[in-house]
Amino acid sequence: MRLIEAVCLLLVGATGAGCATVQYISRNYADVPVATVETPYDNFRVYDRPGDGRMMITSSFGSAIGQGVVAGLTYNSAIGATPKYVFQEGVEKYLAGTGRRCSVTDGYLLAQPQWEFRYTCEVVAPVGGKPLQHSALDLPATVAAL
Repeated sequence: MRLIEAVCLLLVGATGAGCATVQYISRNYADVPVATVETPYDNFRVYDRPGDGRMMITSSFGSAIGQGVVAGLTYNSAIGATPKYVFQEGVEKYLAGTGRRCSVTDGYLLAQPQWEFRYTCEVVAPVGGKPLQHSALDLPATVAAL
């Protein structure tokens, strides 16, 4: 079983995430290599799709299991849920570590403890000049792949 499928099964069992969420995660992130980033809060797993300007970030397995237990004990309430800013800090640290100059534009909970964040990165014009702001979704496929 692939890692992303194991995470999805954990999600369904621990948090009651719906099938549509699991299908979305599997469809969009199953083929994405996992990276890790450590912050003072957690050691996160990151699934980056730079061509799409988005990534999924999730807690370490230990934290995810702990959050699932708390959710189960509190009937899946938000008590014990890790706040968005904790995940966003992980995303920003990961992006900084890639050497790309990017900024987060949006972030939303897929299913506790998995968040998806969108971002844009600066691209230096091939002829020189000043950097351009873009989202991968705004560019032709050949340029977005750079």
